Amino acid sequence: MSEEIKTERKKKSLSLIQPTSVPTLGNYLGAMRGWASFQDDFDTVFGIADLHSITVRQEPAKLRQQTTQLYAMLMAVGLDPK
Repeated sequence: MSEEIKTERKKKSLSLIQPTSVPTLGNYLGAMRGWASFQDDFDTVFGIADLHSITVRQEPAKLRQQTTQLYAMLMAVGLDPK
């Protein structure tokens, strides 16, 4: 008799955010806080969609700075960079 091995698979989640301005309380309450809690229940991929930000004119140095600040904020809310 064969034994059936059941493996539980996590649902997948892909979420990206654009670094087009300074992150707001709305960004935190609407997305980032939830992303941190998703990590335990979902197989997650989070990212910063910086190339999508260049669909409108951006100052390159400012975009780099905003991307770095957004990355730091995502780490501060508890996202695992792995």
